[in-house]
Amino acid sequence: RSFCYFPLLHFNVIIYRLSMLTTVVRGLPRLPCSGRFLCSAPAAALGSRENPFDVIIAGGGMVGTALACDIGGREELASRSVLLLESSGHLPQMPSGKSKIPNISNRVSALTPGSVSFLNDLGVWSSIEKVRAQPFSRMHVWEQVCRSTITFDAGSVDPLSIPGYHLHSSPIMGVVTENWLVHAALNQALMERNSPNVTLKTGARVKAASLPHDGVSASGIEDGSACPWSTVTLDDGSVLHCRLLVGADGPNSLIRKSAGIDTVSHQYKQSAVVATLQWEKNDQAAAYQRFLPTGPIALLPLTDSMASLVWTTTPEHAVELCEMDAEKFLHSINSAFELKFSQNPAIEKVNDAIGCILESIRSSYDTPSVEASCPRVIGLDEGSRGSFPLFLCHAKDYVDKRVALVGDAAHRVHPLAGQGVNLGYGDARELTSAIVQAVKEGQDVGSLRHLEDYESKRLWHVLPVMGAIHGLKHLYGASSMPVELLRSVGLQFTDATLPIKAEIMAHVMK
Repeated sequence: RSFCYFPLLHFNVIIYRLSMLTTVVRGLPRLPCSGRFLCSAPAAALGSRENPFDVIIAGGGMVGTALACDIGGREELASRSVLLLESSGHLPQMPSGKSKIPNISNRVSALTPGSVSFLNDLGVWSSIEKVRAQPFSRMHVWEQVCRSTITFDAGSVDPLSIPGYHLHSSPIMGVVTENWLVHAALNQALMERNSPNVTLKTGARVKAASLPHDGVSASGIEDGSACPWSTVTLDDGSVLHCRLLVGADGPNSLIRKSAGIDTVSHQYKQSAVVATLQWEKNDQAAAYQRFLPTGPIALLPLTDSMASLVWTTTPEHAVELCEMDAEKFLHSINSAFELKFSQNPAIEKVNDAIGCILESIRSSYDTPSVEASCPRVIGLDEGSRGSFPLFLCHAKDYVDKRVALVGDAAHRVHPLAGQGVNLGYGDARELTSAIVQAVKEGQDVGSLRHLEDYESKRLWHVLPVMGAIHGLKHLYGASSMPVELLRSVGLQFTDATLPIKAEIMAHVMK
């Protein structure tokens, strides 16, 4: 009996204690259960203050989408969450199956070998090339008031110095392709990769944005609004937080304005007229540009029988060009390239004298003078004419606390050198590299030190390009004899001196 009693006593004590514990537990608040963890609280929604996105990219154009693709494709950033916000609800799609390829658009870009190499690294270049892309290896440039010309030939540059040289059967200066096509290929890559860390949200317009703040008012009183992250508010009322906010939202960037980043801007008081044309067969795969007193006119090859026009002129002349009938429009283009204008006799004499000296320089570099002759335009694609105003805009800073600017949000340049989107792709590539480096060093993706490294590297490349373009615009817009003489001699000397010309080409082809 004793043997049986003690176990029974212990059993009763255990039952009593369990009953008391149950009573206590019942009085506690119940936690929701999820997954295989019995009483774990649910994770905060992605984009909340407690669980911010690593990167939010405001602007899903070509540069913003390229940045999202680049981040999504980096192994080091596979665990980093990225949200790409695009205000449009309709994105361009790649032609598939038997779907008809759209007519050639008047919105094109002359991609440098560096940009082509970047798009190839993103896995999209082959699909672009299969649809429509026209490489060109030469560019002829001349002006109307004298005989000075310069010819840029990719064959004169060391192939090993050209990014992605292995992608082409022969050296190229660039490739002309349509903006919608590049954008569509990037969208397709983003979808097909199905990167779990990258989310694309269409129809998402950013209404407001703010940078991290300590919640202290101007009077020094804490108002309880402190937030360590960058924040965007969408037009549907959604509020999203992130460690790094990227403004890829164009020259009128809301992100740049919200960050309080000032700009330096200049109105050129010019407009660019664009159109898609048919021209006589161009066997050279060459581009042509002539500087006129009102601005440069350029023809870029789209195919051997199609060309894209970019004509910079006064706003009044731009309206006139867009409204005149097709026959008169084509005649105006041919005249702009072919007409002989009156030339200053003094400048001609100096040119003749210097020409003899420069011929000896040419022979030492084996670079014969090339006579520029542009194929005549013979047809206009209906509905392809358009115009837009030109201006320069440059952000004084590309970065701030948890914010970075890329593309036109950081810099907008004159189209005479065709560098706009190329600079943007360079931004995307360099910003991704800065983020990767921050992660490798165990830092936050919004690390200001690494963002400043991005800014420094991009300024080193962008400012010389912007300065050269801005200077050329004003140099060729001047009409005084000393300036005309200076640019005439300078153009001839540069054309004759291969090392200088090759250095210029190597910089712009990156």
